[in-house]
Amino acid sequence: RAMLLEPVFVGASRPVKVADAGVGRFGFVPSAAAALPSAPPSASAAASAALAAAALAVAAGARVSTPRRGRGRGRLARQASAEGSCRSADVAGAASPSAVGRRALVSQVALLVPAGGLPSMAVAASLAGTAPAVVASLWGAGLKADDIERWVAAFSEDCVYEDLYYADPAKGKAAVAQLLREKVLPKDSRVVVDRISDGRKSCGFTWHIAEEGVGVGQRGLAFVRLDDQGKICFVRELGEPLFKAGVLTEKLLEALTKDQPPPVRPPQSAVEKTPKTAGDIVRYLYGEVQQSGGDAARFYSEDVVYEDMNYDTPFVGKAAVEGFLARFQAIQGVTFNLEDISDGTQAVGFTYTIEIKGQPRGIKGATFYEVDREGKVCYVRDVPESATKPPPVQYAARLLRPGLRRLQPSPPLPGDIEGADPLLA
Repeated sequence: RAMLLEPVFVGASRPVKVADAGVGRFGFVPSAAAALPSAPPSASAAASAALAAAALAVAAGARVSTPRRGRGRGRLARQASAEGSCRSADVAGAASPSAVGRRALVSQVALLVPAGGLPSMAVAASLAGTAPAVVASLWGAGLKADDIERWVAAFSEDCVYEDLYYADPAKGKAAVAQLLREKVLPKDSRVVVDRISDGRKSCGFTWHIAEEGVGVGQRGLAFVRLDDQGKICFVRELGEPLFKAGVLTEKLLEALTKDQPPPVRPPQSAVEKTPKTAGDIVRYLYGEVQQSGGDAARFYSEDVVYEDMNYDTPFVGKAAVEGFLARFQAIQGVTFNLEDISDGTQAVGFTYTIEIKGQPRGIKGATFYEVDREGKVCYVRDVPESATKPPPVQYAARLLRPGLRRLQPSPPLPGDIEGADPLLA
């Protein structure tokens, strides 16, 4: 099937979306590796590795789309451009049911497979060592018990891995190795990477756990940063809370801050800014708009999907997101402090701490933002940490359903392409 794929030409500076074709995660499919052309001897090992990752992603996935209207050539690029962001174009024609659903926003992975020729080695080399490429080679390939040594080698000596299921981060390679051992899933389960933001030294990605023959388990997201040597120096990872407080979260924040005076806001700028990249939008929303007020809803697309994991269901559509944001903006004494934001443009991951006046500590979390070709936010996933470590319901789920890390399979989310996750089909 991989040999029937048409050539796909996408500009190297733009991310592409790769949806899985039933293998459970993009890339690194042993059965597909034999069908791929080998790199010329002159290619560097790093370029070869990046080439293999990109080409295997194409071989594994039957759907590829470009998130922006662009300069791509060929039927696929034109079709993807016509459909726009947050949609996928079918590569092989009629997609099988298993090919409909999951996707990954793979940073700058220009899957250059010219007819009768090799993928561009210059593009492959440009991807080697980037944060999205590291995520694809580790999380995208899965974690098994015999992979621990390979994973640890990708971390710096002074690395910090903040898995906010736990009270304390893992610091240093030895502690990270122990944490990774605890993350190994049963043999019939795997972590599926759904979206990866573009970027060079940092990125965010969303994921879910899938158990074969059972369904979708816990969802979550992570933020990854590399050091100057291309080693992972920081990770923050969060799985969704399994007890969804929903509107009770809003009521609790209102009760905690009810005696706080209204904030003194600086005057709004006379010139309203309209950033278009994901990173600039995030900085503007949680900077000037948060401080002085303003119309945050104008940055969201009409069909945006906003997954706040404190709620059972996402907020779908601009009107729903506008109402949600307005309720939080009305709560006094709550400040959203950006900590670290990845260096992508089409999508970003970022970490934060929510400061609540009168409370001794803040709430840590991470968020993923993706924009469409018009520069509007079309997808958000936000996961805050739980107050108790480990969270009691998550702890019980790990004991009772280790293959799902949920007490029961998750229903599909509207953010899934065409509204259904293939693992539940």
